[in-house]
Amino acid sequence: MILVLLLAVHTHYSDSAAIVNGRYKPMEPALGEVPFQVSLSMRINGSHYPFCGGSLVHPRWVLTAAHCLEQDGEPFPPHMMYATVGTININGKGGQRIKVETFIMNRKYLESDSGYDIGVVKLSANAKLGRNVKLIKLHVNNKEPLIGSTAYLAGFGIINGE
Repeated sequence: MILVLLLAVHTHYSDSAAIVNGRYKPMEPALGEVPFQVSLSMRINGSHYPFCGGSLVHPRWVLTAAHCLEQDGEPFPPHMMYATVGTININGKGGQRIKVETFIMNRKYLESDSGYDIGVVKLSANAKLGRNVKLIKLHVNNKEPLIGSTAYLAGFGIINGE
């Protein structure tokens, strides 16, 4: 199931990684509550193995972290990757599974020790938008202060301690 966490999550990481005044509040959303959530998986020997998440920003594009697209500095093979939308089940049951065409990592990500951890994934076909599949609403008014606002984090969370 997808876990939605009230952001400003206090994690088990060091204080430098903590979010100020946060709290951990896991929730299990109903289908359609986080319609922008994407599960990225790798297909190996006919089975899909989910490894990361992202947000649908366009019917054919997913925003994710660059660290989700590589291991030890080597990019994953896009032809083995899939994106699943329209489900709250980590196994993809009930959703649309779409092959990944390609992806782009911020070029500075592999060149730096930290930061620039952002990437986009291009799908081989458009996701079919509907009640359970929608684009995430991005904040575009940079003049509006966000201090004190509530933010939410959505993801599939840790499964079986991994």
